[in-house]
Amino acid sequence: GRMPQTSYRDKTILEEYLKFRQLGTDIDALLREHDIKLVLISARDDISPIRFWEKFIFQISVEELSSPNYLRQYLEASSRWHIIFQDSLSLIYASDDYN
Repeated sequence: GRMPQTSYRDKTILEEYLKFRQLGTDIDALLREHDIKLVLISARDDISPIRFWEKFIFQISVEELSSPNYLRQYLEASSRWHIIFQDSLSLIYASDDYN
């Protein structure tokens, strides 16, 4: 779909999402800024191969997608976030202020 290119705060949704994957990002501040209380995230670090057209259309590199998952690392280490569901593919974290 067109969701990744949808404009959001003078950026695309994809650009905003990629902030969560960048080293040095204040993830806690981003989560609070967007009032995020639930996070669905991959339980694994492996990625599917990226096709040429995906790289071209989304302007994203393999390196960007294969970087460590800093969001998951933050959630794992935080005392404010807790796993409420997990299986072999995904994890769902809820913040302490989720109700």
